[in-house]
This record gives sequence, structure tokens and C-alpha cells, in this order.
Amino acid sequence: MDNVQDPQQFELFRAGSMEAFSWFYNRYHQQVYLYARKLSQQPDLAMDFTILAFTSLWDHREKTKDETHLRNYLFSIVRLHFLQHLRKTRKADAAEEEMVYRLGQTAYESGEFIETVFAAIEECMRRLPRQQRLVMELLYFKEIDVQSISRMLEISPQTVRNHKAQALRFLRAEVDPGIKK
Repeated sequence: MDNVQDPQQFELFRAGSMEAFSWFYNRYHQQVYLYARKLSQQPDLAMDFTILAFTSLWDHREKTKDETHLRNYLFSIVRLHFLQHLRKTRKADAAEEEMVYRLGQTAYESGEFIETVFAAIEECMRRLPRQQRLVMELLYFKEIDVQSISRMLEISPQTVRNHKAQALRFLRAEVDPGIKK
């Protein structure tokens, strides 16, 4: 791809022109997708990262300084989402390894164990105060971020974080009674 920049397209993009956005999308989407694909090794995940990058670019278009900044921003966003994906995956893998270690492979592999775990979690969640339970469900089951939950429930982001912390403390104490509530 040539390195010729088009300042007129850039200014139109910053002003909110969808045509200019499409111009930049057409110019960079292949490069961004290939970068995401190289990182993730998964076509579907790479496409998700590419879409997230361009969505974020549109949302933050007024903060971009020039086309070089715009291009770098796209690649940075892909890298950020890939790292977040890795953290989530590694946490899930570590939790699974811990369960296998504590219970032994055969107990873990049985469907009965999974049913027991989910029933225990469901029971603990039911005992949470209503607002804490709602925050936990939105955060962990619907994967909604703190800011969005804050707006949805019309409470401050700090209150959302407080509900989360209190609920986690309660749930941890229920799972391991040696932990202080």
C-alpha cells in the first residue's frame, strides 16, 4: 500500500464523514486483519479484533492527530484486545488446571462435577443482595463493562466496583470458609 496521505480525507473523517471513514477502512482493513490474524492465529477472532479496532477508531476519531496516528491507533487497539483475550484465556486455563489438581482428572471430567459447581455458584449468587447479584451477572455472565453497568443501573462506576468487591468477598468466603468475609 502506498504511503501517500490524504489530508482532506482525514479532516472529513475527523468531522464525522462516513464516506471518509469508509475510505480509511478500505485503505487499512486488510493490513489490520492480517496483523490480528498473525497475533490470534484464528480467523474469526482476527475479524472480531479488526471490527473492534475500527469501531474504536470511529468513536475516538476526533482525538486522532493525523493519518499516521490513525494507522498506529488501529494496530494498538488490535494489540490491546488480543492481550485482553489472552488474559481471559489464561485465567480460565489456570482455573481449570487448579480444579483438576484439587479434584483429580476423573472427578473433574465427569459431568456430575460441573453440575455440582454450577449449582453451588447459583445457590451462592441467590444469597447475594439484589444489587450485588445484578452487578455480578452483568459483569461475568453478560460481560458488560463497569461504565456501561453504571449507566444502566444509574449508579456511579465506583458503586459498581464496590458491589463487585463485596460480592466477590462473599462468594470467596462461601467457597473457602477460611477466608474472612
